[in-house]
Amino acid sequence: MLSMVAATLALILSTLFTLFYFAQSWNAYQLGAYEAGLQVAEIMSEELVHQDTRAMETAMQHSLADRALILDPTGTPLMGTLAPEVESRAKQFPLPHGDETLGTLVYASRHQFQPPLPIWGAVLICLGVTGLSALIMGFFANTVVGYVGQVTRLIGDYSLVGTSRLKVS
Repeated sequence: MLSMVAATLALILSTLFTLFYFAQSWNAYQLGAYEAGLQVAEIMSEELVHQDTRAMETAMQHSLADRALILDPTGTPLMGTLAPEVESRAKQFPLPHGDETLGTLVYASRHQFQPPLPIWGAVLICLGVTGLSALIMGFFANTVVGYVGQVTRLIGDYSLVGTSRLKVS
């Protein structure tokens, strides 16, 4: 029974830790993608303010190809493209200059989210931890039961017959 409780507890804790690990990985990915988008939007805002679109066009053709789209304030595309496979992870960033908005940058990160380890690997680790915990608890329980049996036998063999006890009054 004790092994079953240990296995259940190990399964719960390992599952919670694994979910936390995956959630932290997802949050780090989202934060990285957001910060990259902010940096690109800041650079594009500066280029739009100075009306130097050569650098923007070069970036849109090379490093940001099919991952970035600049829209004017009315929502009309100015430059860049957004491939269909990256649309789901694209985010919009305003291109501000003072109090006015120069447009919007629609930006998708270069890489898609990859879990820190495959799902099947996480399941195997959780099951392995569960099995190991059950084995250790089973060994511990058998050891304790053995020692308790020895102590019980020693106490049962010890007799107080014939000993004198003083009564305290």
